[in-house]
Amino acid sequence: MNWLVEKEFHSRPIVAVEDHVYHISELLRESKKGSESLLASLTVVCLDRAGPDTDEAVEHWLSEFDTVQVAARVSSESIANDRLLNLPEAVFASQNEYCRQIAALLRAGGLLLQDIELETLEFVPRDKWWESTMLATTVRGIKGQPPPRCAFISNKRGYEATFGAELLAAGHDPRDVLNKYETERIVVPFLVKHLAEAFSLTLIWTQADLESSCRIGDDPVSRRELEAEIDLVLWPDKDGQSELGGRLLEPSKKSPLVFPVDSNEFKTWQALISARIDSNTGVEVQAVGARVAPAGALRPEITNAAARHIHSLRKRLKDPADIVTVQGEYRLRERLKVGVAAK
Repeated sequence: MNWLVEKEFHSRPIVAVEDHVYHISELLRESKKGSESLLASLTVVCLDRAGPDTDEAVEHWLSEFDTVQVAARVSSESIANDRLLNLPEAVFASQNEYCRQIAALLRAGGLLLQDIELETLEFVPRDKWWESTMLATTVRGIKGQPPPRCAFISNKRGYEATFGAELLAAGHDPRDVLNKYETERIVVPFLVKHLAEAFSLTLIWTQADLESSCRIGDDPVSRRELEAEIDLVLWPDKDGQSELGGRLLEPSKKSPLVFPVDSNEFKTWQALISARIDSNTGVEVQAVGARVAPAGALRPEITNAAARHIHSLRKRLKDPADIVTVQGEYRLRERLKVGVAAK
């Protein structure tokens, strides 16, 4: 799933798994009160049985919380939404299918929040309900680096004595078992904190008539993952320098490209990308030329200076024609997917 395609179901930073609609409804209500942006980074997985009650709840969630994604077992064919994934029966019958599905929903470095007791999964023994924690371990192994964090919610108290050893053996911290009756005070702040720490940047991107934003990580693996999906992305400056990455750049030993933020090349890339995001247009040739030409240059010199400067930028790209000149402006082609990451 390409998580940069807003109108398709895609992987997200946080996945919450519950087997009863009531607890999901409570989580969504408290999340909306605590942080609207949390919902846009959240997929809830409802493992309740298919039927009218589940269908009604899913329809309500999609209507009331208009940025959250829902994965559930629905029975009504009339429920159609880009933010809904109808879970196949194999997810409930096969451990492998379940783990692969949950892993596909989760972004690298994300957070899997799972109820400890998942009664509707046929392959989890009823007398060993805590073995569902092993599912989270398997999902974490599937995702690779950076591994997702796993946390659990439970309405059982005293879990440290009953299955704390099993949690530790599975590689989980018993302190990451949250009281589901403390959703407002504990669970939602826990999710917000993880989102801020693991996905500390906001990416604003555009392509043709699409424009959206999403949270992204600021680690090397997350950057490589993003740059494989986007044509050009400008990263936030650090120590007076900024990076330009993306699949449009000509492969080189030095990639992504690093520029001083006061350099003319950085300013032009920034202007080109910002113009696409802000107005879907470009930057004036004369404005570029006036900035790069010597002081006191006449109009012909300014135009020539701009042309030489843009030629050097075009050489950075696999296809130099992706920077075009239209009605006195330099523009990035409309079909390109470009973005800016900011803190």
